[in-house]
Amino acid sequence: MSDDAPPWTWSQTRQRLRADRARLRQHCAPEADGIGVYLHPAFVCVLLHRLSHHFHRRGHRWLARLWWHLNTMASGADISAPADLGAGLLIPNPVGVAIAGRAGRNLTVMAG
Repeated sequence: MSDDAPPWTWSQTRQRLRADRARLRQHCAPEADGIGVYLHPAFVCVLLHRLSHHFHRRGHRWLARLWWHLNTMASGADISAPADLGAGLLIPNPVGVAIAGRAGRNLTVMAG
């Protein structure tokens, strides 16, 4: 991703997170209600990546790196901050996943 990309808004990040949460509930955690889906390892991984990507796009590289590092420690996934992954991202088993680059809507990443 180029450094001349337009800044990312918090609204755009929240929009993608809503789609990610809906897809997770649909495919992996239909029994997760209320706060349960927010504690699912797949959602935690995607949430931390979305925060990392948000700060990267806003030009806060240090914060982007911090969220990326927390993601690698918490979920075992290495998803680079510049990776632009569309809404509806689903990573059912984040341990060992490594992603860099771009992908469209409803990407499913399987590890193993």
